[in-house]
Amino acid sequence: MSTTLRTVANSQLRTQRLRFALTRLGVAIAAFFMCAVLLLNSSITESTRLSIAEMYNKTDAVLQSPTAAEAYRGQGLPLDSAVVEEVKQSPLVDSIWPLTTTYDNMRYDRQGVTDYQTVTRFDLPQDVSSFPFELAEGSFPQSADQVLISSLDARERGLSVGQEVKLSDWEKTTEEMITTEQEYPQRTYVISGIYQLEAPRSQMQGSIFTVGSHTAAYQRLMNTVLGQNPENLAPTVLIKFKDPSTTVVDLTRELDPSNASYQLLNVDDQIQQDVKVNIDGINYLITVLLSFAALALFMAAFIISNTFQVLAQQRGKELALLRVLGAKRGQLARMLLSEAALLGSTSALAGIATSYLVAFILKVSNEDFYISLAWLPAILALLVCTVVTALSALPPALKAYRTAPLQALTTAEEAAPKRSFRMLALGLLALLAGGALALVGVSTVQPLAIVSSTFLLALGSIILLPLPLVVLLKLSGRFLPSHSAGGLAVAGALQSRTQTAATGRMVYTCVALVAALLTGYATVQVTSLKDVESYSPFEISAKVQLDEGKASSLADEISQVAGVNHRALGLPQGQAALDDAPHGLEVYSFNDQDLAALWPSSSTLDLEDGHLLISQTDADSAGLAASEKVSVTGELGSRDLTVQVTDAAIDFLAVNTVTGQQLSGSSTYSAEPGKPAPHILLASLTPDINRISQADALSQIAQLTDLDPSQLSGALQAREAILENTRIGFYVALGILGITLLISVVGIANTQVLSAHQRRRQHALLRSLGLSRKALSAVLTREILAVGLIAVSMGLLVGVSLGLLLLQAFVAEGAVLTYAFAWQGLVATWIGGLTLAWLAASLPAYKAAGVPPVAALRQVT
Repeated sequence: MSTTLRTVANSQLRTQRLRFALTRLGVAIAAFFMCAVLLLNSSITESTRLSIAEMYNKTDAVLQSPTAAEAYRGQGLPLDSAVVEEVKQSPLVDSIWPLTTTYDNMRYDRQGVTDYQTVTRFDLPQDVSSFPFELAEGSFPQSADQVLISSLDARERGLSVGQEVKLSDWEKTTEEMITTEQEYPQRTYVISGIYQLEAPRSQMQGSIFTVGSHTAAYQRLMNTVLGQNPENLAPTVLIKFKDPSTTVVDLTRELDPSNASYQLLNVDDQIQQDVKVNIDGINYLITVLLSFAALALFMAAFIISNTFQVLAQQRGKELALLRVLGAKRGQLARMLLSEAALLGSTSALAGIATSYLVAFILKVSNEDFYISLAWLPAILALLVCTVVTALSALPPALKAYRTAPLQALTTAEEAAPKRSFRMLALGLLALLAGGALALVGVSTVQPLAIVSSTFLLALGSIILLPLPLVVLLKLSGRFLPSHSAGGLAVAGALQSRTQTAATGRMVYTCVALVAALLTGYATVQVTSLKDVESYSPFEISAKVQLDEGKASSLADEISQVAGVNHRALGLPQGQAALDDAPHGLEVYSFNDQDLAALWPSSSTLDLEDGHLLISQTDADSAGLAASEKVSVTGELGSRDLTVQVTDAAIDFLAVNTVTGQQLSGSSTYSAEPGKPAPHILLASLTPDINRISQADALSQIAQLTDLDPSQLSGALQAREAILENTRIGFYVALGILGITLLISVVGIANTQVLSAHQRRRQHALLRSLGLSRKALSAVLTREILAVGLIAVSMGLLVGVSLGLLLLQAFVAEGAVLTYAFAWQGLVATWIGGLTLAWLAASLPAYKAAGVPPVAALRQVT
């Protein structure tokens, strides 16, 4: 009998392949997305491992400080020099290489233009045989004015052996240059060689090596300035043993076991640790993507469950006959589950194969990124999709298990759907648990409880959706004539409650997700824009080098620019005697009316004679309070000014023009002869200016000040960056969510195909009674629109509510939010949800209406 049932299962999938086509497509899309995410995770992990492993090619053990072990690229606090010396003197150790590093700017000529790159500088090991990379061309540096660069930098920057580059000259760098933040002296280096990096996007890209101990000398100088031990230089030390059989355990026995200022690992453990540190941030992205993949599978589960539920009901007589022939209940249930598992596995294989094909094409066509083709993602995606498919078919299988043969023979196609009290209880339990968790999370400020409550409330609302859906359909049916197209549509939806529930849930889930995303997007954007005022109160701000003649006319010229509302020009006229000023000691004079007009919402920007205006943040850093005296030196001498604290987040010290005249007269102040301090330009644009006029105004201001438009900082630039970043984030999330939307469209179409086949007798009778093909198609289309209208409207309300609840998790973390609603986006979602539902149902409705009545009745009988 088991062989016969397997034959029946295989035959069912073959004969009903057209009805399973959309179900297969939904599973394949979900499998493709899940496998692609897992491949991405595998590629990132393996690429990171390869790029890290290159550095340890000729290393037996790694000594690190605890902070370096947890930092990116080992950039932590340096090891105690005594520990390093103890390791170096060990009889087990052949050589060590302390990785003393620091950042620098490398300048070079690129097609006649001076370009620069931020690089990490290393000292080469004393024994170059310990250098972990092979030379691609050239030779190791032999003198202090030669440098070794990577093959990736040479290719991307157009650099070659023999070319000159400029780096900081740390032999001429002094403590005073570091403390006063002066520009370091420059030295010309010649590229002597290029070392080969095998891993694409290697973490060693941007690393350069020089002979000698220049980097160590600079680090000693920095330690002296910072008041640290000058000899504590390297956070990481690479160790090579004399005997290859020596282990880390052997060396550990040689060292002081009570010293907790270091950790000693073998190379494999070190690589594993470095990989973990480097991909921790990426893991959050992978988790988000896997959440979307799980959501796609969740939507596919709707399709699978609905398909097997309808087909199991239609095959009632077949299942009953198998029972009469001796098949046991468990065998029938296993037969249905095997059909589902076979369907899920074959469909998943198609999606997995497609994802590997795309990955292979990317691997062949792009050498800049490492693409992994490991088999583990395929195995995991196949197992998950097969299990989800089988579990989705479990309710129909259990229903067939409980159905007696006689009942199945007598009610094969007439059985009305029964309410599932278990599902009702599960939905109510999820809602009650979610509500309780929400109360606990908000009242006790626990983000995890709030996130968990949002998930439970969403799950409960999805499970219980058929209840309000049926109630609202019944209410709407009372206001429609029973023989009208609308009345027939509502009656059809109520008759096919299984399909109605499946369609409603898919539409509702997608709309709720988009509504929640829109609510979060609008709130984050508005909150971020409002926060701009706290650190950038002026729309346009720039420091401009001007001579006195240009300064006198610039303010008037900017006033004439179309779109400029107010402007103010600050003249450097003194220097404050402060121990700590985060934004500098220069004092600028402004016309007090011009400054106040730029930010009318603040009443503390009114400059008074003999007062020094300073922000609250800078006053706190300098230890100042209002009404205290501060000495300010100008061209005409020094004066004691009274501190005036403002709530505006200004990044300069200001006085009014009267006080400025008393400090420096009509001249500008310069702390260093020949190096005049820059002027400060502040401006605001008219409130109703459009983006094109705004760009034109910025361009004209940039021309007048001889600046690039990107150098015009301030709130305007910050707002544009926020708008751009939030838009990108929203569109990326919406694009990923599009996978779920696509599966939903497939699911709605699949549901309508199954419903049309199940109700073909009803459709045939309606056609026989005179209903035209066009009218029947309209009835079927209005049926899905009625369900979609209710589901979309409820999805918007619940989605916005859940989005607001989820935002409370950020409030629990200390965020201060300004709530907002993307009304245009919500209206577009409402229209788009109905449109997608209509499009998904149009073709099945048209085909169902096109079946001749006689043919439909013949199929039924």
